[in-house]
Amino acid sequence: MKNLLLKVSLSALITLSTLHAEIKTSIMEEMLDSVNLIQLGILTNTKAIVQEGVSQIKVSSKQLSTFDHSKYMYFDQVKSFKYTKEKASKISIHSAKIATYFEAGDTSNAHKEYALLIDQCIGCHNKLRDYKDRGEGYKKNLKKLP
Repeated sequence: MKNLLLKVSLSALITLSTLHAEIKTSIMEEMLDSVNLIQLGILTNTKAIVQEGVSQIKVSSKQLSTFDHSKYMYFDQVKSFKYTKEKASKISIHSAKIATYFEAGDTSNAHKEYALLIDQCIGCHNKLRDYKDRGEGYKKNLKKLP
């Protein structure tokens, strides 16, 4: 009976995992999953989960740094690319520090780096929302940022 229950549970997990992989369509969803894994690993004090989240977010941040966000940002393509690349780099740096601190057992600094990682995400999303809240006309009339 236990074997049957284990097989059914494993089958359901594989099916859900496959379905989830099909649903994931964007870099942002991958980054969200990675950040959630890091948070789960920190909350459960599980190094393997933290490491998995960090490795996933590094891959996603590399993809992010090559993605053209100019149609979403309220400044030109060159500044958009530089801004996105800078944020992706900082996300990668903070995630690496999380892994280092957590591996060393320094959960206090791991928590601080996690907060800094989230700040990078929020900073970029605030830029996106600022543009989206003001509409297309705002993008055309906005002075170039310094």
